[in-house]
Amino acid sequence: MVIDIYPLLLAHGANILDENNQPTINTPEFKAALEFYIELKNAGQIMEKDDIVASVSNGDAAMSLTWPGWYLPEADEPIKFAPAPNKVGDGDEEHTSTSIYGIWYLGVASNSQNKELAMEYIDYITSPEIMTESVKFGGVPTRHSSYQDEEVQEARPHLASVYEALQHAKFRPQLKEWPQITNAVGIELDNAIQNAKSVDQALADAQAAVERLLQG
Repeated sequence: MVIDIYPLLLAHGANILDENNQPTINTPEFKAALEFYIELKNAGQIMEKDDIVASVSNGDAAMSLTWPGWYLPEADEPIKFAPAPNKVGDGDEEHTSTSIYGIWYLGVASNSQNKELAMEYIDYITSPEIMTESVKFGGVPTRHSSYQDEEVQEARPHLASVYEALQHAKFRPQLKEWPQITNAVGIELDNAIQNAKSVDQALADAQAAVERLLQG
């Protein structure tokens, strides 16, 4: 729930936490983003990944916010990727990103009996050559050189939009309470979406819940 709405929060100048990791949920910007999300939900549908891909592919849906690895159009397909608009409204405000990094980690377990071999494997699959080769099989690269490769650009033109979005993407907050925060906020956002609470009440309750979590 939280990650679904995150791009809209950023586009409205809102966020869950500020630069000092203090909650900023019960704000006019957050309210505007949530109300817009509810408008989109009422005009369209909330779907699972496979249904999103199928609906966009067959023309039943006009657009969707999605992760780049979910849908991999070929160069000759009519479906295209585009970065989400970076800022709601007009003006010359500083660039505001609406993209969120999705991260998968690779690591070696402390109790591994083959630490050196495991590290060699990680080096291999993250090497420039293999990273670029992985695009043929639906991979989404994590190296600049792969996005800049001419063969990749020709075969997967949608990755140009992915690469553009990544230049300004945001990391989720790096703090241990983040999983609990997303759960607490997600519950209240869903309350507002399902009309179990007013938007104002849901945001006030979400703000209070996150404050309690951060206070320990």
